[in-house]
Formats: sequence, C-alpha cells, structure tokens
Amino acid sequence: KFTVKVNSGLVISQSAFYKSSDIENSGPTPPKAGQATTYTVTWDIRNYLSDAKNVKVKATLPENVSLTGKIMPPNESSNFSFDSESREIVWSAGDILAGTGVRGDPYTISFQVSLIPSNSQKGSTASLIGPAQVSGENQFTNTIITAQDPGINTSLPDDFSNSGGGIVQ
Repeated sequence: KFTVKVNSGLVISQSAFYKSSDIENSGPTPPKAGQATTYTVTWDIRNYLSDAKNVKVKATLPENVSLTGKIMPPNESSNFSFDSESREIVWSAGDILAGTGVRGDPYTISFQVSLIPSNSQKGSTASLIGPAQVSGENQFTNTIITAQDPGINTSLPDDFSNSGGGIVQ
C-alpha cells in the first residue's frame, strides 16, 4: 500500500479599484503627478482541498504609496500590519477551512492606499502594490504551501470603470 499526500491549496487574488463598493475613493483619475488619488486593494483567499492554519498574505508598497487606514471589514484591522522600513503589508488571516471560496465566498479583506505620482511617472502607469503572496500550513500534508498573484498598477485591470487607462498626467 502506498499513501500519497498531495499539496493543494491556497490561492490569492489581488485586485484594485477606484470605484469600489467597500470604500469610497477620491482624487484625479487618471492620476496626476503631485496629487493624491486613493484606490481600494482587495485580497481574496480561496482554499481548495485541505484546511490551512496560520494563513498570511504579504505584499510590498512602492515608496510613493501609503495606507490610509481604511479597512473592510473593520474587524480585520487588528490582523493587518505595515512595516514602514520594509514597506511590507501583512494580513494574518488565521485558519482557512478547505472549500473556502470554492463553496461560498472567499475570505476577503479590502484596504485603501493613496498614491502620489512623481513627475518622472508622467506618461506611464504607476505601481500601486507589489505581488501578493499567501502562505499557510497545509493540515493534511503538514507542509507550508504558498501561492502568488502579480502586482497591480494604475491601469486597474479589474476596474471596468477605469476609462483613463491609469496613465499618470
């Protein structure tokens, strides 16, 4: 008899919006150099086959992007941190049951960032957040599992109302 344990698991989806149902944003769109525009970043965690413990999501903010402190749902703010030296955001999501986001809604957090583009970014898109990485302990295989989703810029590929294309003016 053979026992084969297959790691499966966590998926992170990172998206950003100017028009968001969770948090109201402000500022010029497309963004203008020297002026603040706020955006809502949403992280969705899905977990397919095995329960996961101590799940965390991490991403890094560019130098000209800051957190505003607005988080939805508000009860997640105690599990959300920012290291100003490394510019790393960490969401300690806790334990995520198998099937989360597969049967029912994903485990989600949204937070607002503020971008002040520099003059050197005129004529191009500006980065809002680096790649998001999720990690957790797979309870079936007793291993650490990870997944990643790419970073996002002001082109806002998930926000269909972004008619300006996100090019810094």
